[in-house]
Amino acid sequence: MISGTHKILVMKGVVEKGSDEFLRTIDLRDDIVPTESPLMSRINGDATVEEIFDALKQLTKASVGM
Repeated sequence: MISGTHKILVMKGVVEKGSDEFLRTIDLRDDIVPTESPLMSRINGDATVEEIFDALKQLTKASVGM
């Protein structure tokens, strides 16, 4: 992945294993997208459709300004 070319929506509680438990090479998520990036948003896994839509809308607005 190239930093700044994609958006990430993290939905907490949707999968049982965190990304840190999966087999990977040397890259970590923070190496690719800093957690304070406007291109990363986090919501609960039980979010409503409206909450997911709002989070995606904010990510889209953030990417337009970059």
